[in-house]
Amino acid sequence: MDRGNIGNVDTASVGKAWVSLRSQSFVAVLGHYIAHICFQFFRELDALFRKMDDY
Repeated sequence: MDRGNIGNVDTASVGKAWVSLRSQSFVAVLGHYIAHICFQFFRELDALFRKMDDY
């Protein structure tokens, strides 16, 4: 899933369902980015600790 797919779903829906779907897609995208940022942070932290163990 990427932002393009979520955008296509948003434009295909109509009426009140669109508002509900729009907020749900926002939560999905936000959750994806938060998880991605956390994963990258811990990956960099792990790399830093591995470098420190080498010294």
